[in-house]
Amino acid sequence: MDAAEYIDALTWAGDRMVSVLGELDLETPVPSCPEWVARDLVRHLAGVHSWAKAIVGGGLAAQPGRDMEQLVGGWPPDDELLEWFAAGYRDLARVLREAPEQLQCWTFLESDSPLLHWARRQAHETSIHRVDAELTAGLDPEPFVPAFASDGVDELVMAFITRRNSGPRSDSPTSFGMRCTDSGEAWTVYYDDQKAVSVRSNDPDADALVRAPASDLYQWVWHRLPRDSAELVGDPKVIDDWNTVHIRWS
Repeated sequence: MDAAEYIDALTWAGDRMVSVLGELDLETPVPSCPEWVARDLVRHLAGVHSWAKAIVGGGLAAQPGRDMEQLVGGWPPDDELLEWFAAGYRDLARVLREAPEQLQCWTFLESDSPLLHWARRQAHETSIHRVDAELTAGLDPEPFVPAFASDGVDELVMAFITRRNSGPRSDSPTSFGMRCTDSGEAWTVYYDDQKAVSVRSNDPDADALVRAPASDLYQWVWHRLPRDSAELVGDPKVIDDWNTVHIRWS
C-alpha cells in the first residue's frame, strides 16, 4: 500500500467513528478496552493523532512529550468532542498528504520511509479503534478489505512485536503461525522469554496456528475478536501466550 491509500483509510475510519459514536452517550463502556468509556476512546485517539501530527508536521527528530491533555491543548466539552476529534484527524490527514516523500523525522517502527511509517501507523491505529467504537455501539464491525487487513497483521507481526519487551513470551522456545485464508498471506513468530523473531512464511511445523479470513485475523491478533472466533490448531498454551503481547504506541 502507498501513503495515499493509508491516509484514505485513516480518514474513512475516523468518519465511521464519528458516525457511530454520535449516537451514543460518551459514558458508554468500551467492551474491548474495559478501562475506557467512549469519551476515553475519543480522547486517546485524538491525543495520538496530535502527537503524530506534531512529529510529521514539524519534522521532529525526537518524539515530543506524551501527556495527552497537554498534546491537544486541553479537552473540549462533551458536546463539542466529536466535532473537535474530526477536525483533528482530518488535519492529520492533510499534514500527511502535504508531507514530502523524502520526509525526515523520528519513527519507532521499521519502515521503508518515515512518511510510510506514519501514514501506515495512523491508518491502523484509527482502524482498530473504529472497531472499538462499533463494539461500543453493539454493532458488528464493518469488514476490512483483505489487503488492508493483512497489512495490519503484517505491521503488528513484523514491526511491533519484534521490538524488545513487546512480543509474546513463553517459558520455552516455541512458534506460532498465522494465515489469512482468503488472501493467502502467512507469518510465523518464533519466540521465548526474551524476544520474538517473525518471518513471512507458513511453517507447517509451528507449535500452534491461527487461520481466518484477513479481516478477522487482523482483529483477532489485536484482541478485538474472541479467542475461539478463528480456527485454532496446535498447542493451546502457545495460543494463550499471544495474550502476553504488549503494544505501546511509541
